Amino acid sequence: MMAAGVDLTDQAAVQAYMAKKMGKSQPEPSQAELDAAMANPAALVDLANKYDPDPDKKYLSVQRVPDHDGLQWRQKTAIAVHTQGVISGLQLWAMRDTYQLPGNWGAHDVIKNMSEVIDVMYAQNLETPADWSVATWENFGNWMRDSQSKKRYDENIQMLESLMALLTKGGILSAQQGQQLPAAVRGDAIPEVAGPTKVKGNVISMKKARKLLKAMKHR
Repeated sequence: MMAAGVDLTDQAAVQAYMAKKMGKSQPEPSQAELDAAMANPAALVDLANKYDPDPDKKYLSVQRVPDHDGLQWRQKTAIAVHTQGVISGLQLWAMRDTYQLPGNWGAHDVIKNMSEVIDVMYAQNLETPADWSVATWENFGNWMRDSQSKKRYDENIQMLESLMALLTKGGILSAQQGQQLPAAVRGDAIPEVAGPTKVKGNVISMKKARKLLKAMKHR
C-alpha cells in the first residue's frame, strides 16, 4: 500500500485499496464528508481523488480520436475532465433529494457512471462539458436506444438529465445547452433558445479543476 501511495492513516483510502485488490465493492462517501466538501472546491477535489472509481487512470488508455474539428486530444484535459465527472457524481449524490437518480443506484454507481460518460464524450468527440453539442448528444442518444434495454436506457436518461441540470445550474453549461441537450439525447425536437448565457454557480469548472489538481501535486 505504501508503494502505491496509500495513506495508511486514512481508513477509507485503505479500504478502497483493499476492495480493489479483493474485488469487493468500493467504499462510499459519508454524508458528513459530502457536506464538508460541497462549499470548498479544494476539499471537493480531494474527495474526488479519494473516491475516484478509476484511480489507475485506465480512461487514458481507452479508444479515442487523436483529433477532431481542429482539436487534439490532450492528457491534461482528459484528466481534468475526468475529475470534473467524479465531482459531478459526488455533487449529485450529495443532492440526491434535489436531482433524480435511478432508485437502485448507490454513490459508487452514480460517481462511476457520471465520470464514465464525461470521459467518453471527451475521448470520442474531444468535447469538454462546456463544449457539448446537440449533434454529439443526438448521436449518443441514438446509440443508447439501439444498444440498451429499456430499463437501462431509462436509467441513463434520468442520470443524464440530472447531470445536465446540475451543470447548467452551476454555469458549466449555458441556458441554451441546458434546454437543448436533454432534448437531443432523448431524440426529441430541439427547442429554439436564445443565445448562450451562463450563470455563476458552485459547480467546479474544468479550468478550476485543472488548477486545483496542479496545486495538489505541489503539496
